[in-house]
Amino acid sequence: MRTIGTLLLLLLTGLAQAASLVGSPAPDALGIDKDNQAIHVSDYRGKVVVLTFWASWCGYCLKELPVLENLQRKVGSEQIAVVAINTDRDHDKYR
Repeated sequence: MRTIGTLLLLLLTGLAQAASLVGSPAPDALGIDKDNQAIHVSDYRGKVVVLTFWASWCGYCLKELPVLENLQRKVGSEQIAVVAINTDRDHDKYR
């Protein structure tokens, strides 16, 4: 019972911290691209940014990527930026 109470307390603490971030500016650094160049949110100022996380083992993710690519092509890269962040531990899988 004590373990459940501790887990519940940790969950509520995390939710309270997350709620305080709503409306705050996003952190500028998103990660690095396949060429080891930094990706910054500020690079996309004035555009709608669609941020997705994917992995090579995730079938749904692999189906989603062409859809997002098509969306960006139809809307235009001047208006929308699709940023797909790979979460594989072996980064050579997506290079």
